[in-house]
Amino acid sequence: MRRKYQQGHVYQKGRQKSDPWLPERPAYVRFWRDVPGEADPRRKRIALGICRTRTTAERRAAERLEQLGINSTQQFI
Repeated sequence: MRRKYQQGHVYQKGRQKSDPWLPERPAYVRFWRDVPGEADPRRKRIALGICRTRTTAERRAAERLEQLGINSTQQFI
């Protein structure tokens, strides 16, 4: 299935989304990456570092996904 845009999922290891955000713990973003020549995309994870709030982590994740070109039209198969 073709994705038009993705934000990724921001999380902290060992924590649920309903748990309060811990500013001293590192944040990560999980997203799907299309691989040329393969039918199924691969799930990738990138460390975002220490983010004081979930909103800050989401903004940093959007910047990283933009840098990687995840949402560019060339990435879609």
